[in-house]
Amino acid sequence: MIDLIKDINAIQERLNKLARAETPLFFDGTNVGVGTGSSALSAKFTISATAPEVRIKWTDTAQLGVLSFYENTTSKGSLQQIASLHATTARRDNIELVNATTSGSISLWTNSTQRVTVTSTGSVGIGTTSPDKKLHIVSATAGDSTYMSSSAPSFDLGNNAVFASATMHGLLALATGAGNYGLSAGDVLVAAYGNSRGDLYINSNYSGTGTTDVILQPSTGNVGISTTAPREILDIGGGVLSTSYFRAEGYGTPPTGEGLELGYSGAVGFVTAYKRTDSTWKPVVIRGSTVSLRANNVDFLVGSDTAGTSLVTTDTATNTSAGVLAMYHRTSGTPTVGFGADINILLDSATVADRTALNVRTIWATATDASRKARTTLSVSDTASRTALILEASGSAAMIGFLGAGAVVRQNITGTRTGTLAQLQTVVANLLTGLANLGLITDSTT
Repeated sequence: MIDLIKDINAIQERLNKLARAETPLFFDGTNVGVGTGSSALSAKFTISATAPEVRIKWTDTAQLGVLSFYENTTSKGSLQQIASLHATTARRDNIELVNATTSGSISLWTNSTQRVTVTSTGSVGIGTTSPDKKLHIVSATAGDSTYMSSSAPSFDLGNNAVFASATMHGLLALATGAGNYGLSAGDVLVAAYGNSRGDLYINSNYSGTGTTDVILQPSTGNVGISTTAPREILDIGGGVLSTSYFRAEGYGTPPTGEGLELGYSGAVGFVTAYKRTDSTWKPVVIRGSTVSLRANNVDFLVGSDTAGTSLVTTDTATNTSAGVLAMYHRTSGTPTVGFGADINILLDSATVADRTALNVRTIWATATDASRKARTTLSVSDTASRTALILEASGSAAMIGFLGAGAVVRQNITGTRTGTLAQLQTVVANLLTGLANLGLITDSTT
């Protein structure tokens, strides 16, 4: 019969003798030491050497080397090296750190602090032990989060697990040198690309409903602000009006709602306001303490800082006469008698704003182009409009009328100044008739 206890004691004694002889292996019945004596054993297995190494070796290339961890008989995890012909091709020659539990994480620690956490669901946390996204980074230091650097760093999003198979891409990139991404050095690119690329949105208050602050459409090149469906090169919507509108070029009416147009037609630039619901053009108001417009190097200044001045035109020319202020009224049809334009000066009264104080109206008195004649009326107002001056063309001369009288040509006063009393009376009568025709007097003489 074999005496196991005696044999074990003999083995232990032999190990002790080997240890006392400074042999590389020591066993005290509980702990094992390699290269160390009993006084240094503080763990179940201790290695002490100048350059210690633990080697796990396998001879079957279809297997793997494993350092396993158990709680009693339950596997908790392992550190394993996949052999060159083991498992799937994607795993071969990999080193794998495995947590075999259903809820535990894998953590990396430095300086007694948990730095990186990989949860059982595959989320990675840096600076947090409970990441709720696939990558969750937390830092208490401003600007201390992520940094990427390369010859042309980029961050790419796609719709397929295989990059080459993705048809939709979102790209954030930095051109560190001229020619990167077709840009200049220092340029930043935010782009959507791929065969199924969509629009590019910039949203400062995203709610998940698809609303947007700015949208760029790849198919049309249109830019929308506060609208998801820009209809022109730049379309601004969602303002006070039901649908605000901004058109950058071309001529036409806004497609829907109400809006403002800024553009050109032929060689003419324009700013117009249009209301689609009743097909009417609306006034355009430009407000400011001072409004300055320039055309052909001529300035039109409204609200000048100079005391007593509200409209100023300035020109660099000093020896020429030019039409520095012009007003047009155009029609798509054929103008008839009465077609014209008004200039109004409106003032606040004691109780009501914007009462008309002065009106200048110019119309066609005869509209046929070959024999056209214009009439201009200047009126001042109290509780009603009062005609003060009429200017008109007769076809061969200018005509004028004062104080409500019709316009007449220059009055011809005939007679003899040094003749008889009767002749002088004739001169005076003709003079009074001329003044009355002009509207300067009321001739009640007999």
